[in-house]
Amino acid sequence: MINTIILAAGKGTRMKSEMPKVLIPVFGKPIIHYLLDSILKSKISAKPIIVVSPDNQEQIKASLKNYSCYFAVQKQQLGTGQAVASVFESNIKLTENLMVLYGDHPCYSPETLQKLNKAHQNSKSPVTMATTIVPEFQDAFECFYSFGRIKKNSANEIIAIIEKANATEEEKQIEEVNPGLYVFNTRWLKQNIKKIKMDKNKKEYYLTDIIAVAVEQKVKINSVAMSPEECFGVNTMKDLKQVERFLQTN
Repeated sequence: MINTIILAAGKGTRMKSEMPKVLIPVFGKPIIHYLLDSILKSKISAKPIIVVSPDNQEQIKASLKNYSCYFAVQKQQLGTGQAVASVFESNIKLTENLMVLYGDHPCYSPETLQKLNKAHQNSKSPVTMATTIVPEFQDAFECFYSFGRIKKNSANEIIAIIEKANATEEEKQIEEVNPGLYVFNTRWLKQNIKKIKMDKNKKEYYLTDIIAVAVEQKVKINSVAMSPEECFGVNTMKDLKQVERFLQTN
């Protein structure tokens, strides 16, 4: 088994809710419960690690009282890279590999998580990530326009994740995007997480920048394609409605 790390910090303010975003209900069930149920059904991880912030940890712990979880506290809200680093600062015993997921993505199937884990186990790379190709950035897939674009070289190897804010107009047309689902060799990630530099505009450390660290080291990025329907995240009420439609039919 591997460790799974769920990044759960953040409020649902864009959805007019002050509760932690991962606790916003979909059909009466918190978003994060869907993700945890998929992880447990996949049997890749028996006791997920939930990264919480100091101001929401009690709410999230109460909601997850029926689940067996570890909790790591991200003391300062300085981005997803710093959230993962907080796990290494905890006393949680870690396995050889780690899967990192965002807590506001409730649509991953157990089979997809198994597929990603197996691909990583069969790879010699310390980094495996999911990617998805969207048919367009309109209608049901409009939310993916804000996702980072996957840039590849002529050999079809991943060489960068370009955030929308930093993308040229040409790069924004790239239809392969980053859903934010990774598996890392634990030792490699621990050695390199501190090499992520703070984003000058947002003043945060983004986990996506670990890919740039790997590319700089000439580490080949292993990747697994997944369906865009499983990659919906929840940032707005429109996103929430889209997730409801997907979960209702699956």
